[in-house]
Order: sequence, then structure tokens, then C-alpha cells
Amino acid sequence: SSCPSHGSPQGDAEIRGEVSAPADCGFFCQYSAHRAPTVANFFRKSCPSKQRVIVLEGGFRGWEANDLPVQQMEMTLSQKACDDLAMKIGRDVSQLTG
Repeated sequence: SSCPSHGSPQGDAEIRGEVSAPADCGFFCQYSAHRAPTVANFFRKSCPSKQRVIVLEGGFRGWEANDLPVQQMEMTLSQKACDDLAMKIGRDVSQLTG
């Protein structure tokens, strides 16, 4: 089962309301270095104790690097622009957590 994506940890209450039944809830982002672990930790603080919260090691870039299946989507931004945007968002999230 999957969890909805939200732009910031402030969406934690909204996430809790949408995800109550699954035993596992996974989070990932481009590299799972900042955004996914940060949101997973916010979620973990308030999820049911039996719910496992997991972070995909290496993010979707790690998934791709291990030659796991990927469906290519039409991109409006170049790969570099996407990487740059992901890094900026990661820095913004890390600043939220100090």
C-alpha cells in the first residue's frame, strides 16, 4: 500500500488521517537522504505502534541504479533541472528540522 505525498512535515496531521490501516508505510524521494527520512520520522511519532515506517534506502535513484523496473515518464524538465530541484527541496526540508 502507498502513502500520499505531501510537500512538508506540516502535512503530518493530514497524512495520519489518510493512512490508518496499512501495516507498512514507506517513504522515498530522489535519494532518500533528507526529505523521505524527515517525513518518515514526523509520521512515525504519531502513527499506530504496530505500523512499520520504512524509508527506501537510496531513494528512487538507488532503485534505478540497481536495475529495478522503472516506467519512464515524459519529462518537462531536464534530468539536471530535476536533480537540482530535488537538492533544493532537500536542503529546505533539512532546515526545517534544524
